[in-house]
Amino acid sequence: MGFRKSEPKYRLKFEISEKHCNTAVRKDPCRCVIAQAMYEKFGDSLASIHVLPTTTTLVYHAGRVVVYRTPRVLRNGLKRFDETGEWSLEPGTYYLLPRKKSERYALKKQRASKNRKYSPPNFQGPRARKLDPRMITLRNMKTAKV
Repeated sequence: MGFRKSEPKYRLKFEISEKHCNTAVRKDPCRCVIAQAMYEKFGDSLASIHVLPTTTTLVYHAGRVVVYRTPRVLRNGLKRFDETGEWSLEPGTYYLLPRKKSERYALKKQRASKNRKYSPPNFQGPRARKLDPRMITLRNMKTAKV
């Protein structure tokens, strides 16, 4: 069964409580504070969640994958939580945002560059030069020792 990746059109609202802060695991993108809140909100329909510094990916049992942008406030809170083990933000309502169009196209461009023969984006690779046979003999004459 393949996964269908889709982009959300609207922001996703969720609640973070003290219970999520207490049950969360440091440095684990699948069991952090945000992941605990998402598992509570979606229940059994959510197969897994991956909270990364810039994106949050929700994988549903139905085979659908939705990628959200993690807001800066939550990024800073997660960074502090991973370092100290304490959730520095207040319990309350937070949002995951849809990714910007530029972020989506940058990812597509990055994937496309991997499929090319030469993967670095600015490297154009060795080019076949059109050499004039007269130039070759001229070079040989210059390098030849008399």
